[in-house]
Amino acid sequence: MDEKRIEETSSVSLKNVLIAIKNNAMMIVLIVVLSAMCGLLYSYIVKPYYTATESVIYIATDDSSQEDTATDINIMRGFFNTVVDFCTTGVVVDRANFYYVDFMNEKDKDPYLTIDEYIARINVGGDDPYSTSSSDITGQKYVLKEKIVTQLSNAKDSAYQFSFTISYVDGNYDESIYKVKLVVLAINREIHSDGLEYQGKYFSGIDNQVMALGLSSVTSSVSKPMCLLIGGLIGIIIAVCVIYLMHVLDNTVRTKKMIEQLTGVNVLAVLEKDRGEA
Repeated sequence: MDEKRIEETSSVSLKNVLIAIKNNAMMIVLIVVLSAMCGLLYSYIVKPYYTATESVIYIATDDSSQEDTATDINIMRGFFNTVVDFCTTGVVVDRANFYYVDFMNEKDKDPYLTIDEYIARINVGGDDPYSTSSSDITGQKYVLKEKIVTQLSNAKDSAYQFSFTISYVDGNYDESIYKVKLVVLAINREIHSDGLEYQGKYFSGIDNQVMALGLSSVTSSVSKPMCLLIGGLIGIIIAVCVIYLMHVLDNTVRTKKMIEQLTGVNVLAVLEKDRGEA
């Protein structure tokens, strides 16, 4: 008889759920708000990482006046992959490190110096400290935390042009922007200075160009609105579970025997309250 009663009283109907929500509205709101605040607090405690991404186009010029064949195009596509691999080599990283330290030194002298002004000095003004400096200032190296290059397409307007992105991850918002721009600068200067060779074809530095299209995005690994939303959703789940358990236990646990049947634990005594039943 008790088992049948447990089965009947523990069933959950929509009406019972709505009544339970109405009766415990304040508790539900409190749980959801507290959980959302915990999510927001998490976003302030956890140190975010910022990913700065720069879009670039690589342009190569073939000195040959002959029409491009399918073989030529395949060679160029292979060459593009070589360019992408070249962008993560120690040569590029060391040069980017040099520019970074030099830029920070210049910024100490002139706090208003921007990263774009520094790059313009080198690209437009022709004042490249990497080429003219006799001293090594790359002692303060930064670490590339992930692969910095993602190829977007093999070709853009022709067989000799393609686009890709450079990304850099750093714990500081401004630093992520500085470093991704300086990596692009290092790639451009290395290719422009020495050129590249692939399968017997030499692409001179003068005919090669990496054109920066500008900063695409800076994204954070920790989003405050997202943490707040996730915290609120977790709060709703917790509130639903609590209300459900309260409803089930309130309607099933009536006697010492019922508690023992539900839990499998021997109970010495039960303090019962008046439920207003006849």
